[in-house]
Amino acid sequence: GTRDHRIEWLLQKVNVDGLRILELGPLEAAHTWMLEKLGGDVTAIEANIGAFLRCLIAKNYLNLNAKFLLGDFEKIDFSTQKYDLVVASGVLYHLKDPIDFLQRASSLAPRMFLWSHYFEPDLSKWNPSLSGLLEEGKWDYKNPIFKKIGNDNYRYVKQLYGDALGWSGFCGGTDVYSRWIFKEDLLKLLRQLGFSKIEIAFDAVERPNGPSFCIYCEK
Repeated sequence: GTRDHRIEWLLQKVNVDGLRILELGPLEAAHTWMLEKLGGDVTAIEANIGAFLRCLIAKNYLNLNAKFLLGDFEKIDFSTQKYDLVVASGVLYHLKDPIDFLQRASSLAPRMFLWSHYFEPDLSKWNPSLSGLLEEGKWDYKNPIFKKIGNDNYRYVKQLYGDALGWSGFCGGTDVYSRWIFKEDLLKLLRQLGFSKIEIAFDAVERPNGPSFCIYCEK
């Protein structure tokens, strides 16, 4: 399907016609298609080779103008680029350092859309189906990692991919682990980075793959 309520929500917030959009983690180009259909000029970067090839197939089949690039955006130098909107759906929770990524990505554009999992410290709110994985230590919540920026402390919890690394369709990060950021810390960071308007949608702690939400923010 090429309809996604998260992107439809974004498209209610901002008119993308004529905007230069950087999309990170396009996966199979469904969001790319939605953004381009309404006039967005999309450059998309995908780190997973299988997903990148599927994007090229979609580009061919749907006759998209979007430009697809293969690359690991934790290592890309964004400093020379400028866009009107950054779209990162399903990206943050696959990164080893989402805070560093957001610091760099926030300088690219005055608007940002994120959909991501986050870490919720009250484990009783999580989906009961995840209790086994929580006990086994898939999320190393007993040893949170602190990152200090200025006077602020930000918290991470390491998430181990484990068996998922062996799945043929695995589209996760580029390493054996990633770090999930606490929700309050993510919002605090966005404010720190100059995003004064922050809107949240589809926030659900009890999702079967872990707590997640959408954020749209503007400077």
